[in-house]
Amino acid sequence: MCLLAEAQAAGDPLLPVEDLRERAHVSAALLRQLAEEGLLTIVPGSVVLAATRQACTPEPALSPGAAALLEDLRKAGPTDQAALIQAGHGEEAIATLLQQGLAERHCQPEYACLAIPAVQAWQAVVAASRLPGLAAALNYLAEHPGALWLSELLAQPGVSKRVVDRLASAGVIALEQRRYYRDPFLARGGAATTGSSAAAPQPEVALAEEQQEPTADQAAVLEPILAAIREGRHEAFLLHGVTGSGKTEVYLQAISQVLALGKQAIALVPEIALTPQALRRFGARFPGRIAIQHSQLSPGERYDQWSLIRDGTASVVIGSRSALFAPVPNLGLIILDEEHDASYKQQESPHYHARDAALQLARLCGAVVVLGSATPDVTTYRAAERGTLRLLRLPARYGGNGPAPLPPVQIVDMRQELREGHTGLLSRLLLYELGHVLERGEQAILFLNRRGSATFVICRDCGYVARCPRCDLPLTYHSPAGEEETSTLVCHHCGYRTSPPKRCPNCASAR
Repeated sequence: MCLLAEAQAAGDPLLPVEDLRERAHVSAALLRQLAEEGLLTIVPGSVVLAATRQACTPEPALSPGAAALLEDLRKAGPTDQAALIQAGHGEEAIATLLQQGLAERHCQPEYACLAIPAVQAWQAVVAASRLPGLAAALNYLAEHPGALWLSELLAQPGVSKRVVDRLASAGVIALEQRRYYRDPFLARGGAATTGSSAAAPQPEVALAEEQQEPTADQAAVLEPILAAIREGRHEAFLLHGVTGSGKTEVYLQAISQVLALGKQAIALVPEIALTPQALRRFGARFPGRIAIQHSQLSPGERYDQWSLIRDGTASVVIGSRSALFAPVPNLGLIILDEEHDASYKQQESPHYHARDAALQLARLCGAVVVLGSATPDVTTYRAAERGTLRLLRLPARYGGNGPAPLPPVQIVDMRQELREGHTGLLSRLLLYELGHVLERGEQAILFLNRRGSATFVICRDCGYVARCPRCDLPLTYHSPAGEEETSTLVCHHCGYRTSPPKRCPNCASAR
């Protein structure tokens, strides 16, 4: 029925009966039954002559022509009557065999078509069926064209495995096995599909992003990076760019060059929390080619992403330090964003630093490494000064229409404020600027990154700061929470506690 409906929709409703038998496994008896019910029209084909099976009674005497025809029919089986006549058998011999009951003649149907519109035919089939859930399955399939997971169809009310098997045996649906990819993006910044797709899941992006024209500074740092990638030469770069200078755009254009050469890239971010942000940006530039690897994936999600990377389906791997060990078969580029971050160092066994491991992996694969940071690690920067790494700079922020100036930063010595008689928590300069902000009707944000009542205890005369004897970090001042409690100095790194000194240990001042 499905094949005939497709033929009717295509404008050529006639289908060879033999094709129906082979493709839909339809028997001649079923075709005759559907024709009797008025669902099909069978177009007669050629007239076929066949020898009948005789009992043990002796055969009547036949003319030489009739006997030769009977012998040929018994050897060849059912044969087209026109072909027999063309081969030299006369019509008299044919009539003799038919009259004696030694042969039979019937019309062989060659073509079939739907006698009524396809929708009515399906409705008739469903109405004649006593299998509950058949109509619900057909309606759901009609509302959701395309491939569906079997579990999704079976989840519909009234649809059972028996219904599905009935539809499959009738040729209405086809069942096949496909790889199911669990979607790790559903809870991490969006999903590419419904989570039930045989295609590799991808992060959701609002709009595809085209490659941007690099600024003069970006073009200058891209030139040696792209040259090394094109030449297939291993080289390591330190990209020292201020915040907002466009380091990510440099990464993206370097990855574009790698993908154009048929290779793959790994982009590391210091924390798992930054992965969704990177996914949105990289996914917009390279849709359909992203995979992720980090410790928060379930075992199944991690295996699916691992398979996509190993098979080469995913060309760009994004993740935390563990993504460095993804099975990338054709590695061309490794990027470490915020390379100074301490989270790149594995504290548990096996101990390693992702930066050092990336440099060694790239050396073995002949790949390019780009270490990016606004505040490079001192060891990385020293290696660049010595020539182990090639130092590239992005000194200016990019504002869209050109370089954007960095905000002015001023450091205020609070000890000098105390010497000049200002004992407030905020400096006079800060109070002055806050006043101007409010006069202009603007807003200000003050960051107080601390636990306790004060982040440190300082002597107002000499500037002495109480520090932890174990960690050499400033002790945090905690005010008493109740009448029976006393104030405490606490080190939030190792847990050291002590009482606040009544006089400065350095100058004996009571302030």
